[in-house]
Amino acid sequence: MYLRKVAYQLGVRVKSLVLCFHKSHLQNLALLVIGIAYSRSVSLPKAAVSVPFKRIQLESRVERFERLVQCEKLVPLEALKPVAKKVLKSLHRGGRGEILAAMDRTMINDTLNLLFITVAYSGRALPLGWVRVPHDGASDLELQQRLLKWFTVCLPEGARKRTTIIADREFHSIHLATWIEKSLRLNFVLRIKAGTKIEFLGDWYRAEDLASRGRTRIWKSIKVTMDRKASHRVNLVTVGGCIRMRAWRGVHR
Repeated sequence: MYLRKVAYQLGVRVKSLVLCFHKSHLQNLALLVIGIAYSRSVSLPKAAVSVPFKRIQLESRVERFERLVQCEKLVPLEALKPVAKKVLKSLHRGGRGEILAAMDRTMINDTLNLLFITVAYSGRALPLGWVRVPHDGASDLELQQRLLKWFTVCLPEGARKRTTIIADREFHSIHLATWIEKSLRLNFVLRIKAGTKIEFLGDWYRAEDLASRGRTRIWKSIKVTMDRKASHRVNLVTVGGCIRMRAWRGVHR
């Protein structure tokens, strides 16, 4: 009885978020969310076991979920946009809060390559949205820009100055860093590879040459590429053996 009530209430919420869905799709989406939450698994068969409507055969429940996730109307970024907006608005707290967003990539079952963005919340990384990488290996700049544009659209008004994009070495491109700062007007902290060639005060070094274990240092106005077409300069922060480039505007503290 309790699960039926949860399913109904969740169905009402889902209806307001995914407006293009048919009634049956909305019901199945609500049941899938409940099944994942109670089974603590994204496996469709395991989620199907935990849904409240036991009169529906398990095989039929799995088939319903399979049809749902294959539905062309279920576009993750569009469906998640209202949810992401509410989460980010809550974190922004009318200008008093700082938003830390992390972009990363993961392989699921060695078949599904996803580029995703999360936000720091209570010591955890809360997923906001994702896009599928249509090939094996790292994502490209175009796909990264698509995801970050979506994220920026979800930000509440006035939040950009207190929002920082964090990413690992896969996203160390100076072209991405320049675009984040100049086009999106966001702060960033991007980890770079130790062997990256950098220019400081007219001399060239390997990034690892500036890092000292046990010390934190900030190097200002660094060129993080030998590409003559890329003239944008950033701050370089070395924390122990890790090297990160960050926006010239810096972070708020």
